[in-house]
Amino acid sequence: RKVDCGKDVEGWEKELVGSIDDVGSQDSLRGIEGNVAKEFFGLYFEPIGWMRRMPRAKPDTANLLMDIGYTMLFNFVDSLLRLYGFDIYKGCYHKLFFQRRSLACDIVEPFRSVIDREVLKMYTLGKIDEKDFKVKDRAYSLSFVNSQKYAGVFLEVIMKNREQIYKYVQGFYRFVMNGEENAFPEFKISR
Repeated sequence: RKVDCGKDVEGWEKELVGSIDDVGSQDSLRGIEGNVAKEFFGLYFEPIGWMRRMPRAKPDTANLLMDIGYTMLFNFVDSLLRLYGFDIYKGCYHKLFFQRRSLACDIVEPFRSVIDREVLKMYTLGKIDEKDFKVKDRAYSLSFVNSQKYAGVFLEVIMKNREQIYKYVQGFYRFVMNGEENAFPEFKISR
């Protein structure tokens, strides 16, 4: 299989993902997830001079934009889960933790690819203007006026995928209510 950047990922994929069947604890599973994420981000965002994913640290424009997009996506998914009456604080993979909406953290994961793709697309098409960003104490930020341009891009892509996201959450609800008759939902990003 190939990542959008065209690189062959067979070697590390088999090594890391293949070891999931042998996992003995959730900590081991988180370790595998972290290693796969590191490899993925490195390959996928290589064309833009990727350093590494640093949530909330905002060391560069890509991490800041991903944080903005992920937050918007998270709140959209969270609202759908509430619509179906879920207790969003009780997750499956993300365990109960003080004031963390763990179920929303779980369910948003498949949709992060929508934001990743949009960030890469913005770089590729030259839609990111470095002059829009400010750097203070090695952290990037956007003024309210400049943030509207990027938030609008993320809102547009979320709305473009809203029906698929809704159907996924609906499918998850049906699976939870009656897993014998309803399969666990899948999300496939369209090309």
